[in-house]
Amino acid sequence: MIYPNPCSGGYLYLKLIDTQFSATGDLRVLVTDLPGQTLISSMYSGALDVSALDQGLYIIRISDSNGNLVAARKLIISR
Repeated sequence: MIYPNPCSGGYLYLKLIDTQFSATGDLRVLVTDLPGQTLISSMYSGALDVSALDQGLYIIRISDSNGNLVAARKLIISR
């Protein structure tokens, strides 16, 4: 789950539900634009600063330490 979505900037909050990874810090969060360029890459912490992103549509991917996809969601930035 990500919220708020759409987001007007600032911080986006991430919450993994019903997964074995919900309590681990070994997850990586990637925010990409639609062509696939990585704009943000960080370790999972529950909150993500998206203030540098322009208005538009993005994809958030959360992967484990082996690169396996745990979750993916669309993110809308609206200003």
